[in-house]
Amino acid sequence: MIIALMVVAGVLVWLFREPADPGTPLAVTGVRVTAPKKPQGCGTTVRITGVLSTNGSAGRIRYQWRRSDRRTPTEQTEEVEAGRTSHEVTLLWTVRGDGDFRGTATLRVLSPLPKGGKLQGRAAFVYRCKS
Repeated sequence: MIIALMVVAGVLVWLFREPADPGTPLAVTGVRVTAPKKPQGCGTTVRITGVLSTNGSAGRIRYQWRRSDRRTPTEQTEEVEAGRTSHEVTLLWTVRGDGDFRGTATLRVLSPLPKGGKLQGRAAFVYRCKS
């Protein structure tokens, strides 16, 4: 009976132990940004897609979207699950009015940064509206 209790206690300690090593910290290894290739028409919302490549560790990514129309940059934070090596983020950009416009969106990683420093990608789209 005592041996059985000791085995159960040992199993419980093993199950609820704190991991000795928290694991490899999350690292963002690349950024890819895509925008529609075809010109966008009147009064549209353009979907810009960013894919952040990672080392597969869990963690938090802080990033910023910058738009060429000089609006204030949009900063966001996302939690990334362990085991996934890419994480998709989206910018929705609404354009209205007559005329032609070339919009460029830049996705910049704020943290975690690689040892080299800056990590970003960009994509552009064309808006044409003649009413």
